[in-house]
This record gives sequence, C-alpha cells and structure tokens, in this order.
Amino acid sequence: MEAGEQEGGLSFFSSRHSSHDQAWSFPGVSISVICIACLVETLEAADVLNIRKRKALREIVELLSRNDQLLRELSIHIQVSLHLAKAILSLITTENYGLAELAIEGVLQLVCRLKSEELAREVIDKLDAQFHDVANVRKLHPAFVLLGKLLNSIPPLVHEINTTKTELVVYFLSNVAFPDENIQCALFYIFDLLCKDGAQGLDSNLVAMILKASCEALSSVKRQEVQTNALSVMRCLCRSNKVSLFQDTVNVGGEVETVHKKKDFLLAKALKKVILSPDSALQVKQFLDNT
Repeated sequence: MEAGEQEGGLSFFSSRHSSHDQAWSFPGVSISVICIACLVETLEAADVLNIRKRKALREIVELLSRNDQLLRELSIHIQVSLHLAKAILSLITTENYGLAELAIEGVLQLVCRLKSEELAREVIDKLDAQFHDVANVRKLHPAFVLLGKLLNSIPPLVHEINTTKTELVVYFLSNVAFPDENIQCALFYIFDLLCKDGAQGLDSNLVAMILKASCEALSSVKRQEVQTNALSVMRCLCRSNKVSLFQDTVNVGGEVETVHKKKDFLLAKALKKVILSPDSALQVKQFLDNT
C-alpha cells in the first residue's frame, strides 16, 4: 500500500480505532481502508463538520451496496445494525439537505439489503420518535420521504402502520395541509401507500379524513406532484369497500344529509379541478378508468 493511500485511510480512523474489532475493517471506495466503527463514531460526533460526515456516510452507503461480507457481519450482529441505523437516522433532520438525502439512501440500503423485520420496525419507531420530538415540520421532510420509500419497498409495513400505529396516521393528517408543498407531496405519497388495497386495516374514520384531505388538496394546490399523489389516494379510496367511506354513521335529525352534501361538494370541486387541469395525467378519464 502506498503511504499516501494509507494516510487517506487513517484520516477516518478515530482515536478509539485500536479498540475496534478488525472484522469491521474493509477496503473503501475513495478511502483505501475503512473501519465501520470509526465511521459511525464520525457520524455521531457533534464537533465533526457535515462535509466530513457526508464523506464517511458515502463510504458506508457504497459498502452496503456492494460488500456481502459486511452484510453477513451485520446480519449476525443485529445490535451493530441497530446502532448503525440509529447513527444514520440522526442525520435525517439535518439542515444540510445533501447529507439528509444520503442518509435516506443509507437507511434504505441497510434495511432492504438485510431484510430484517426487527431492523425495519426499529427504524419505524425511531422515525415515529422524530415526528413527535422535532417541532419544525419542514426539517421532517426527509423523514417523511424515507418513510414513504420504506413503505414502498417493504409492503408488510403498511399493514403494521394501519393496524398498530394509527396515531402516526393522525399525525400525518394534522400536517398534510402544512403550507409547504414538499411536505404535502411526501405525505400524500404515504397516504397513497397506506390506502392501497382498499385501505385494509385502517380505521374508517381515518379513511374519510384522508379522502377529505385529498379532495381539498386537489381543489387548492398548484404543484403537479401533490395533485398527482392526492388523485392517486382518491382512486384508492373510491375502490375501497369500507361502508363508511361515503356514509356517516351518525343519524341525528338532518346531520347525515348535511355531511353527505359536504362530501359531495368536496368531491365535485376536486373533480372539477381535475377536468380543467391542462395536465393530461390529471384528466378525469384517468380517474374514472381506474375506479
């Protein structure tokens, strides 16, 4: 090994490297030799610059995508995998979007390549904690994006959220009208995944609230991606066999009729927006053909 190459590798070794098991040392991509334990310490260090964390995370992501030996070690040592996931997830809410985007890729690689249900559930729990701990909703956009990608890659997680984490769905509903169309786009994508297959397992009241939010978004938002995701949610829900989708279980005086009229109005207003849209992907024919 050339001296310069060795220095390049040593530059990412932490002061505790000598105490790390050599089983976690691998050939790097842009660094000749890397130690996973050292790289995790780099990600966790509060005094390390983001540019250095990004370089360390890039090495981890590349290694996860191509090194079967690392995957075997992580499969055997699940606690190490959980620690690695936690370290990467801590970067999701950083204000450095490039670093957050790379963290999304890192978590996806880790969860999908290991195919561990325990790891997947742990990541969902960590994201759930972030949703409740971070007050700035804009900072949570990468976390919403990551959850959508996880649900798309691991369909069983959809049923788990629909049946055991309905408080998460309520939280998403409380933020779906947040005045940031990046947030709206990510949340409607999540709703689209949760409502596939007729929103199975999801409480009918939540289904009605999601439908209402989708109608309102189609009637008001301008961004094409948000409209497309909201329309997809409407298609899913109009195929649902949930009895309460277009009916209200409350029957006191004229209340049911009032609720029906309100829902009819919302649907009509949303469909009018679709009909008048210059975007062919949003035309009502596509909506009718798929319901």
